Amino acid sequence: MTDLTPDLQFLVGEPLSAVSFVMDYIEFHFNGSYLRCLAPPMVSRDGAVVAFPDAGSRDAFCRLIGAEVRAIRAADGGELVVEFSDGAVVQMSMSHAERASPEVLNFRNEGTGEVQFW
Repeated sequence: MTDLTPDLQFLVGEPLSAVSFVMDYIEFHFNGSYLRCLAPPMVSRDGAVVAFPDAGSRDAFCRLIGAEVRAIRAADGGELVVEFSDGAVVQMSMSHAERASPEVLNFRNEGTGEVQFW
């Protein structure tokens, strides 16, 4: 499997600066750069797992604000996994079955202006 995250590794050590809820998707902001998740992401912390847009998910995602990215990884056909310094883990599906459009994730790098699509 191909590692899909080399261009995202600069996020390690970066704090999550904002979470935006836009109708049926979520954006995770990192000081200007953002990861847009078009399939419902999940967050797990202390053994509890909640998926967007289930009850309590917005609060769970907002609690991530200020936490630093500890690790980020993904592989073809799998999911993007972001581990945070507070122990929380966000999982975003990259499965074709989850796609409501031609893409399931996109990332905009504020520093380079580059946009990536998955």
